[in-house]
Amino acid sequence: MNISSNYITTVNHNIYTANGVSNAFRNSAVRTAERLKAFSPKAKAAADKLENIIILSDANSTMPEEFKKTETKFHKYAEDAYGFVSKADNAIVLVEKNHGRKNAALEGTIAEQAEDTFTHETGHLIDDEYSTTDAFKQAYLRDLKNIDGLLDDPNSKICGEDTLEMVNYLHHYMEGVNFQDGIDESDITREGLRENFAECFSTLADSHPTKINEIYAALFPNTMKTTLEFVI
Repeated sequence: MNISSNYITTVNHNIYTANGVSNAFRNSAVRTAERLKAFSPKAKAAADKLENIIILSDANSTMPEEFKKTETKFHKYAEDAYGFVSKADNAIVLVEKNHGRKNAALEGTIAEQAEDTFTHETGHLIDDEYSTTDAFKQAYLRDLKNIDGLLDDPNSKICGEDTLEMVNYLHHYMEGVNFQDGIDESDITREGLRENFAECFSTLADSHPTKINEIYAALFPNTMKTTLEFVI
């Protein structure tokens, strides 16, 4: 690999930082990559296998020639992605300025958001299809039914916040769910399971829990429990 001025090669990872990335965002991501090794054996195994960390400023950021496959994927999601896993280059990719759309009161500082996104993407690496097992599906279904019950009350609050607003805010982790017609197994999608597991891991592994971590844990106690049992 041709090492440019934007690369730092550590014992464990090649770290590429695009122009315009803040030190706070970059440093948080790099610290998180190292910290996760001590979280659990499965987290360490995922961190040890990861070769590249690619930290981009915005949708217009460019990558070195080495990451052409990742760049192709990035341009499909560039406007919306906070981060993603690139299996082609064995990389986790983060996009700093997309985080500016997040609610800072819920999701914390830019450094905390970098940590949250990195741990979420690491959750995808750890998953290895566990999220499609019956144990996780049934835990997810129980949580969805509990949420559906909360939504029956228009004045429902979760951790002091409006429940419906928080469910809408977190919809990405419930892909395919329709709370309008009651909850059953038809609401369970592969994408919903994958995203829910990754966010459960992120909520467990973040070193500076934020308000949104608290809300997520309150909405998904069953998937949080099964995720913890799996990763520890």
